[in-house]
Amino acid sequence: MALSAPPSQLTVALSPDEECLDPTSLSRALGILADHGLLVLTGMFRPQLTDQLREAMLADLSIVLEREDVPTNFVPGHVQQDPPVRASLLFPEVLLNPVIYQISRAVLGEDVRNAVYSGNMNLPGSQEQPVHLDEPHLWPGISHPPYCLCVDIPLTDFTLENGSTEYWLGSHVLNPAECYDERGCVALLELEKRRAVEPPIRFPIPVGSVVVRDGRLWHRGVPNLSTAPRPLLAMTHYTEWFDMPPIQLPDAVKSWVDGSALRTHASFVAGDVDHLKADHPFAVR
Repeated sequence: MALSAPPSQLTVALSPDEECLDPTSLSRALGILADHGLLVLTGMFRPQLTDQLREAMLADLSIVLEREDVPTNFVPGHVQQDPPVRASLLFPEVLLNPVIYQISRAVLGEDVRNAVYSGNMNLPGSQEQPVHLDEPHLWPGISHPPYCLCVDIPLTDFTLENGSTEYWLGSHVLNPAECYDERGCVALLELEKRRAVEPPIRFPIPVGSVVVRDGRLWHRGVPNLSTAPRPLLAMTHYTEWFDMPPIQLPDAVKSWVDGSALRTHASFVAGDVDHLKADHPFAVR
């Protein structure tokens, strides 16, 4: 089902100047996440910030596509591409956003930490991905609370034409035995069962928004029918006890990243970080 705007029942509107949700808005946001597995926060980022990140990722795209092993997510046209990790393009408003952490701390605990700084590029002419989840259920067939939240930041307006993501609301709590393969793709029989209860939806997402979703929510990338690449910046917040490799960041940002009460699981290196040519653990083939 394709909609013309983000559904109001999934959306909380903010302004870039807001540093926290009031108790009523926070309660509503947490209820949306618990019920649907997906929350849309509109008005989070100023255009100057998303413009810089978008242009930087688009400038990097040709280098990524020159690789012999282009990091691909399931099917051609969906490229796993990290944003630049130069100090001039790392922003506290993104990495340490207080509203995002307010939500993730409420869901995952005060010691929650961001352990992913990545992104993807949906290219013109891309194919349809299989329906999948990004993070597995910890025990097959057993229901359990969330342990991670994916944070997706569109760097351009996501439209039905350029490949706004398909979401299966409420699927984050579904964990029948033998539902998922080794890549996290959902069995076709389970898809049809869920479709009869609640079919998937797609909707435009304006730039400046943030999509927060349970990492177990079923979703898939769809074909980009436009003529322009569609960039996305992505982070993932995990409970403190979930083991993940650290994000590599330059020493130049260590003071404000490590000095914050909002935790980032990071290691710091001298000089620039090669964010385009290293092996990519989040690419799925």
